[in-house]
Amino acid sequence: MAAVPARPTYFTVSGGAEPEVPGLPTRWDLWLLSPYFGLHRPGACSLHTAGVLEAYDDLDRDAPASPLQLHTPRGFRRAIARGAGRPDLDHDDPCGLPRDHWTSDWSRLVNLYGNVPELSGEQRFRLGVLLCALDLDAAALRMLPSPDAASVTTDPLAAKTAMKRGHALSRARPGPETENADRRILASIARSTALPARICLTATLTLLVKAARGRAPDLDAVQELRELSATHVGALDRDDTPMGLLLRSTYWRAVSYEPFLRGNHARTAHELDAAEEFARQGVEERPGMLLFRQNLHPLLETRSRAARERGDLDVAVAYATELTELDPYDGKVHYNLGTTRRACGDHEGALTAFRHAVTLGLPYAHRARVAVAQCLEALGDLPSALAEYVEAVRANPADHRAADGARRLASRTGRPEVLDWHHGWLMAWRRRLAQGNPHVSGRSA
Repeated sequence: MAAVPARPTYFTVSGGAEPEVPGLPTRWDLWLLSPYFGLHRPGACSLHTAGVLEAYDDLDRDAPASPLQLHTPRGFRRAIARGAGRPDLDHDDPCGLPRDHWTSDWSRLVNLYGNVPELSGEQRFRLGVLLCALDLDAAALRMLPSPDAASVTTDPLAAKTAMKRGHALSRARPGPETENADRRILASIARSTALPARICLTATLTLLVKAARGRAPDLDAVQELRELSATHVGALDRDDTPMGLLLRSTYWRAVSYEPFLRGNHARTAHELDAAEEFARQGVEERPGMLLFRQNLHPLLETRSRAARERGDLDVAVAYATELTELDPYDGKVHYNLGTTRRACGDHEGALTAFRHAVTLGLPYAHRARVAVAQCLEALGDLPSALAEYVEAVRANPADHRAADGARRLASRTGRPEVLDWHHGWLMAWRRRLAQGNPHVSGRSA
């Protein structure tokens, strides 16, 4: 078994302690949402949220040297708003936010969005980055120019803008036609001989990851794109700048899909070692630079997943634990740590991690609460497990797994009142289906 890697400490917040929840009059979930609207700037937040705040700040800066942009998950902001029962915050237009929530940051965003024709190409690109970070992809599409085939392969700014627009398009209008159009643009950039190697490499690696992921990975395309990316990364061999380190780390992480898809775990681990070496070097040289910590985040996630795939569960737990220390306010990383610990049979450790994820709120709190119930059930604490299943349904009435768990444990523990409650939930669900509306609104069953 491979040696468990040493884990550095990134923050004073330990992955083994309950994260501090600010004592604000609003609910924690709404506190999580507020940075997206420029309502406040928390001192402690997830790397995703920090990226949103940096995108606000970048409106006043020159464009970065690299087109790399780390994206928030599709629907992240809107999922929190819906789960928190705030449809007024679930919108796809900058002007849709209620006026009493507009701050100086948001007003500046709306002003720029309303005066797009007067903006320079660089300002449009910066604004597009922010709109995508805010999950306003449709708005980004409306203000980012459609790509021009000639300029996309010769002008770095046009290429970066086209990649950002393609990303927004794939999220706002997902489908085969959109995906194919995005791939064509990326392919033209990837094979350009006039653009900087950094931009060509980014486009090539994006295509490679697209080909490698999904239900039917295209191994031939992955191999071809790996060879193309090697020519681009070769031009960076003498680039010892922090951005050069980051790009080489990204390169090795992306190309490791090829041996992974072939089932070659040894070569996958070797290439991820190279990605990790460059990633850690970048963090050490620029500890305060957000982009390098953001780059390390998916790498640690990949390393943990790859270790689980080859059966090195101790290593998988070590990487997953380090990720909670790198990004302690991201509920997803605590949820993944719990899943990894549970795979090792450590239900007590998994329970702690899942409870962290619940504490950190939406959008991962619902599934984490169900996992808490499952761990309690595995540990034999059936009354507590039943209570968690019921609470999970009340928080998310559409969760059939939680409702089934509540029914099952109510039968085992002799709780007829819970069975009656489940019957009422089931009847309400059937009425919604009969009305042709399976989607649930509200906060209780």
